[in-house]
Amino acid sequence: MDKLRDSLPEGTEIDCYVIMKVVASGGFSLIYLAEDEDTQDEVIIKEFLPKKLAKRGSNGKVIPLDKKQADNFNRSLRLFYQEAKVLASLRHPNIVQVRGFFLANNTGYLVMDHERGKNLASYIKKRSGSLSTRFILTVFPPILDALSQIHSRDLLHLDIKPSNIHLRTGGNPLLLDFGAVHEVQNASESSIS
Repeated sequence: MDKLRDSLPEGTEIDCYVIMKVVASGGFSLIYLAEDEDTQDEVIIKEFLPKKLAKRGSNGKVIPLDKKQADNFNRSLRLFYQEAKVLASLRHPNIVQVRGFFLANNTGYLVMDHERGKNLASYIKKRSGSLSTRFILTVFPPILDALSQIHSRDLLHLDIKPSNIHLRTGGNPLLLDFGAVHEVQNASESSIS
């Protein structure tokens, strides 16, 4: 994984978790595989670290790139917290389950259950886009059901794409990444995460 993204080193203890490794990096966050010290469960931790707004200082804390970016960073951190709040309120077998949220290192961390499997985007790429009818009928109806629940809460997930769908054993899908969820209020929308 790219060390320029200032990831936490393997073995770092944060809250009650020990970082095992970085598993993904995006424009707004770093994703770690970690172990819960209390239960020994593997978890996924999403650390808010937007590369255009902040970096990790020598003391391990996340700091805005400059004073101009400080307000943007703080506003974005509030939206990240709202993502965690929305995600924690959704209960569906095909929506990633949030275990908790905490603040440390001057940023936010979202803790989710770790589910073994693979990413739908890489699955599709490996098969050159060819998907069987059986596979489609296994994966997409549960995702549509999860979206129906999201919509019933007057929410929209605006980042549905194969890389945001995780395939568990047997093709059982899990919808991820609620960073682009918006609340619909009457005829207008206001961003909540």
